Amino acid sequence: MRRFYLASIALTVVLFLSKSVVAGSITYNVIDYPDQQDGYHVSGTITTDGTIGALTASNFLSWSLLVTNGSESHLISSADPGPGPQVTVVGDVEATASTLYLPTDVPVDQLNYILILRGGTNRIQWATVNFPPLPDAYFYSGTRPPENRVFWEHVFDIDAPGFIVASAVPEPSSIISLATALALGAGVLRRRQGAAVRSTRD
Repeated sequence: MRRFYLASIALTVVLFLSKSVVAGSITYNVIDYPDQQDGYHVSGTITTDGTIGALTASNFLSWSLLVTNGSESHLISSADPGPGPQVTVVGDVEATASTLYLPTDVPVDQLNYILILRGGTNRIQWATVNFPPLPDAYFYSGTRPPENRVFWEHVFDIDAPGFIVASAVPEPSSIISLATALALGAGVLRRRQGAAVRSTRD
């Protein structure tokens, strides 16, 4: 009987978690790679429409990315529109409930990438490539003409199945739902155990 109620608690938790995954948008925190950024740091978020699996540009709802090296800062934000597409997606860009990433198993002479622009000028790009003898990944940030500056530009190897761009921000509502599910399940289990003890005494 105890196993049955433990299984019920587990099922309740799964149902609450799965609801949070499929319901609405997902916000991801951008991963900072200081070793690849020539003294710059990246912080901020990217929000998608909640699609799990392969993404296109239309799945990106908003973003706010701060590129800084301590003496200068550049904000790349969806709130600052410009000419042309502000997000470009090429090849295979994947999302899970916890990560936004680019696969590294890229066919020869092809690439996957996300390019995000601010006002048609400042930009940041993540890519995985297969152009022998180049390494696996390409990471870039800079401006378009007329300023035409490069903040950093690196090509490097990744010993992993994917180049992780961002990780999901836990939603307070999903944390509360999980806690509620656990509390309800534990309460049911305690009541059943109490009833079993009383029955044994009788």
